[in-house]
Amino acid sequence: MINTNTEQSQHEQAPLLPKKHTEDESTTTEEEGDLADILPEDETPQRTLILHEFWVLLKSSIPTISILIVGRASPQDLSTAAFSYMFAMCSAWLIGMGGTTALDTLASATFTGSKNKHDLGTLLQRAFVVLTLFYLPV
Repeated sequence: MINTNTEQSQHEQAPLLPKKHTEDESTTTEEEGDLADILPEDETPQRTLILHEFWVLLKSSIPTISILIVGRASPQDLSTAAFSYMFAMCSAWLIGMGGTTALDTLASATFTGSKNKHDLGTLLQRAFVVLTLFYLPV
């Protein structure tokens, strides 16, 4: 038997996240309460969010800053640093990114679609073995 309440609430125009309730609206369904508990982004202090964004920006700008600093020394140093950074990106970083994004796709499909949740662990172990084999030549 299909629940008509669930059937009516699932359509193209339905919101994905529950609406926030004010203090005078104290009635919430069990599903709305569960979703609200796992979404604390409104309660995260703005200072923490700013520090997190600054940290991500800093991590992604370190190679660029290092190339700029080395470029002040000489053109030969700049070309050496740029080539070594490019080689590291093409050999090691891209192998890891490709393997982890493939694992991300397969793991999410396995977690949601499989009845046996141990398949996820098997997938992770196989990914470790395959990525290790890819990193041996590097």
